[in-house]
Amino acid sequence: MTGGEAPEPRRGVRYRTVASFPRAELAHLLAGRLRAEGIEAIVEDLVSDDAYRGIPAFVGRGIEVLVPEDRFAEAEEIVRAIERG
Repeated sequence: MTGGEAPEPRRGVRYRTVASFPRAELAHLLAGRLRAEGIEAIVEDLVSDDAYRGIPAFVGRGIEVLVPEDRFAEAEEIVRAIERG
């Protein structure tokens, strides 16, 4: 990983979805916050067809933020804190 590139999933690490969003921008904001807290976060765009870029993913699971399973509880608490404001 160099510069501002997002990390790739590591082999042998189990990931869990900590949040999902209809728009990629929101998923990337959360992933950035988690990374700032020292938690690996990967944005999985389940609507990757170029024909649908920029259209909210209201159908299906949309854009998910994944974290290593062993950091899930910590990441989930950060998500809750954000939701509480």
